[in-house]
Amino acid sequence: MTIILSWFCFCLYIKVGILGFLFNLIMGPVLAIGGIILYLYIGSRFPLGNTALVGEYADWIVIKDKTIGYENTKIPIREAYEWYI
Repeated sequence: MTIILSWFCFCLYIKVGILGFLFNLIMGPVLAIGGIILYLYIGSRFPLGNTALVGEYADWIVIKDKTIGYENTKIPIREAYEWYI
């Protein structure tokens, strides 16, 4: 409730008229939440960096079936728990 009230007061404070007030009141949170969702979506679809296992983590899981295709790389968590179950 405090965040909503603070945002409402901020939108009133900038004094841009009623249309500017309504635009900022509605579009500010929409753009912020949309930006966060877009960031998470892009980050999940296009992983950055190397996916090879390094150091102590390389010995945690041993994949004996070479047809799976994840030898010495990170495994997506969904596939890991499906294989486990």
